[in-house]
Amino acid sequence: MCFQSGQSIMKKLEEYKWICPDAFVGVNTNVDGSWTPCCAITMKAEKNIKSGDTYDDFHNSSQMKKLRRAFKNQDLNYLKKTCKECIKSEKYNVESLRQVSLNKYNNELKNKKSELENIIETDCKPTFLQSPLLMSLGQGICNLKCGMCVDFLSSARKQESMQLGEIDETYPSSKVNHPKKFEKDLDWILNKCVEFPMPMAEPLLVKKSFDILNRLNKNKNVLVTTNGTINVDKFIQHAKDFKYVNIAVSIEGGKDVNTYIRYPSNWDTILQNFDKLSEYKNFEVVFNSTMNALNVGKFTKMRKDIAKRKWRVGNVIRNNAPWEVSSIPDDVREIYLNDLYEFGMPELISYLEDIVYDEKVMTELMQHCKRRDTLRGTYLPDVFPEWKKYYEKT
Repeated sequence: MCFQSGQSIMKKLEEYKWICPDAFVGVNTNVDGSWTPCCAITMKAEKNIKSGDTYDDFHNSSQMKKLRRAFKNQDLNYLKKTCKECIKSEKYNVESLRQVSLNKYNNELKNKKSELENIIETDCKPTFLQSPLLMSLGQGICNLKCGMCVDFLSSARKQESMQLGEIDETYPSSKVNHPKKFEKDLDWILNKCVEFPMPMAEPLLVKKSFDILNRLNKNKNVLVTTNGTINVDKFIQHAKDFKYVNIAVSIEGGKDVNTYIRYPSNWDTILQNFDKLSEYKNFEVVFNSTMNALNVGKFTKMRKDIAKRKWRVGNVIRNNAPWEVSSIPDDVREIYLNDLYEFGMPELISYLEDIVYDEKVMTELMQHCKRRDTLRGTYLPDVFPEWKKYYEKT
């Protein structure tokens, strides 16, 4: 089935109110081995690397055909379920992953019109990939225990959750042994991709990251998100000859805030690595933050702590319960809104003003933090005194 006979995809992108190129040319592998078109979509993947499914199997699956038809027919009822993260971001004028993908399409792929038209057929194999492979590679290896993360994305966090009795040995492993079929697909993808995002979790700890950099043509763009705590010398040696390398260093606030939320990160090490990476002209280095219940009122201080280093807010409202901002009590929200007014972030202000306080979620957040404080020897009110009365009563 064609998108619409005789009309270019570029024209349809202009005509349609809501469309995403990733549904047609994107591919993402998750830590459980499943394929999805991007890392933000909320649909249960029916194809899995573990079972030996190939990229062709994924791209031509009934699930992906259904998604592409939803975009073709502008079936917003369906898309509100699968693409709710991007819809939520755009509602508050925060750049979504869909918009990032569209910007890449418009800026880098205008000369690919004819190729795009060919892949609108649901049973066609793309001749190139526009948003290729945000690869977690099934490792879930990370040295930090970030509060708003999930256990299968961080080996350190998973270990701590087991210590606390929140999960046990039956918790699904995030390590995937990729079959030979996948390695063949990987070679094809690396050859066809326009840019390559490195593995999720902490890519500088994943051996496969450096294997892929060695296999990747140096005229490709490389994207990497790191927590900034790992020595970057090895990465620099592998990445310095690429045309363009975008490096997002994830932080959740200034020194004390970041150390508490992204425990046990070292602030001085993060700044040192940021500055070392910034010395290379083909590296674009930027601090990247998400918004959660604890850090949303701390951006002004963070700006002072990072001095003049480049910073952005990315995917700010994608957080897991109980770290979502609905856990913020009204009096704390007023404090945080004053900070945002001073900082000048209208998109976050409008979002925070609209939230409905959920006391149950707040209690879950305080209990979550208190359990970890007991194990770590930390104390949330030392960093977030505005939460003390809620912390003490749970």
